[in-house]
Amino acid sequence: MGDCLMSTLNVATVNATTTLNTSSINGGQLAGFRNRIINGGFDVWQRGTSFSPVANGQVYTADRFFMNRNAVSEWTVARQGTSEQYSCRVQRNAGTTSTQPMRVRQVLESADCAGIVGKTVTFSCEIKVGANFSAAAGHVTLTISQGTGIDESSTKMATGFTGVVNTGSNKVPTTSFEKYSVTTPVIGATISQLGVLIEATPVGTAGADDWYEIRNLQLEVGSTATEFEQRPIGTELALCQRYLPAYNADSASGKTIALGQNYATTNAMIVFPFVVEPRVPPTGISISAAGDFRVTAAVATALGVTGLSFSNASRKAAQINATVASGLVAGDATRFHSLSAAAKILFTGCEL
Repeated sequence: MGDCLMSTLNVATVNATTTLNTSSINGGQLAGFRNRIINGGFDVWQRGTSFSPVANGQVYTADRFFMNRNAVSEWTVARQGTSEQYSCRVQRNAGTTSTQPMRVRQVLESADCAGIVGKTVTFSCEIKVGANFSAAAGHVTLTISQGTGIDESSTKMATGFTGVVNTGSNKVPTTSFEKYSVTTPVIGATISQLGVLIEATPVGTAGADDWYEIRNLQLEVGSTATEFEQRPIGTELALCQRYLPAYNADSASGKTIALGQNYATTNAMIVFPFVVEPRVPPTGISISAAGDFRVTAAVATALGVTGLSFSNASRKAAQINATVASGLVAGDATRFHSLSAAAKILFTGCEL
């Protein structure tokens, strides 16, 4: 055997307690599942990709986000970018003179607020604005809302959570994306509800590029705004489906959605199983159009649907009823499928 070289390293045991605040490791994200916001990268848009407000109400846009403004048809929220990096643009319509605030919010389920009591929380996002952005003093305001209620709704956040405490900070964005943040003091012992708000109050008459755009929203425990947590798209979609079970057609026609049984010559009962268990059982549906769907009367016979209605649901599946003009055989099994690439079913009542 050849010569062996042996060295001995003696390591002394050191006991130390320290706090490390860092925004990234090697320029990338830290350990996963820090972000309490769902769909902060705007990857999931099950309802569509462009929206306008309603009078004195809330409109859900990208999954888990809602907009509210008192003026009607004077601004839009729309998806921007590509699948590499989506963002959400909040735009005032050109020529509009209304100066109602333009707000985008997300309400967190109380279960997602666990582990925050007694800790500092930071909300961060990237923002850029259009060349004609007209907000007073150029401000976009970031706000963290705290409350003492349980699973209070988007409507409740818009008017103020129970026991509400707001922490806001004005930012002056540029025409390029930059990261901004706001940090709360220590969360109180009775807090059980959180929400975030991005808001701008316009002035004057809107130009063609009067908008702000947001992406990579994150709410996390700690006083440092860390690198945005990029979760796998399958994980993000599943998180969204807890609040919005949905079907969106992936091709023009012929794709099976669910199975069911005919209970009359003009009616079929369809059982729609949920891929992800929703937060609560849905209470209704919103559809693209009844004519976007078909049921089968026999293996080779498809009948156009003239009506589609919600019957009931658990957290496992829903029953929806399809109506046709005639031709079904009571007791026979049926296949429910799409006829159009626009076919959409949204199960409502699961959102906050």
